[in-house]
Amino acid sequence: MEMFLRILKTNDVFKRFANEELLLLVKLCEKVKHKRGEKVFAEKQSDDCAVYFIEEGIIKIVKGSAGKETTLAMFGMGNIFGEMSFLDGQARSAAIVADEDLVLYKLLPEKMRELEKNAPETAIKLLRVFVEKLISRLRQTDDALVEKKAKIIIT
Repeated sequence: MEMFLRILKTNDVFKRFANEELLLLVKLCEKVKHKRGEKVFAEKQSDDCAVYFIEEGIIKIVKGSAGKETTLAMFGMGNIFGEMSFLDGQARSAAIVADEDLVLYKLLPEKMRELEKNAPETAIKLLRVFVEKLISRLRQTDDALVEKKAKIIIT
């Protein structure tokens, strides 16, 4: 827990948070571990919609079926993943696989509702972190699509 707190304190996306707010966030999270090669969750999986913070290890974000899987990205210590399902309650858009042994902190939506009730300003700051992460990743996706001259059709 101390390591996770130190990671949050040194992460730029949490610079708006006071020490007490970060400590509250850490207390709301559940520590989970996964061995290398294990799936944290599967693509299209409907689950608890938790968001995860990486304390230790590297994850791969994978899309596609067995034999035709594509690794979209890899994240390490201090990164966040799972925020799309956390925010919209929908099934997972990609699988997450442990590329190394992982130590994660998992925040469930019901814990976020608890935060919203008891510390609304902190909850707003946290939601802003998730939105900023999504925007950053969308910009990277836009750049990748331009390089491949791919088109997105919105229906």
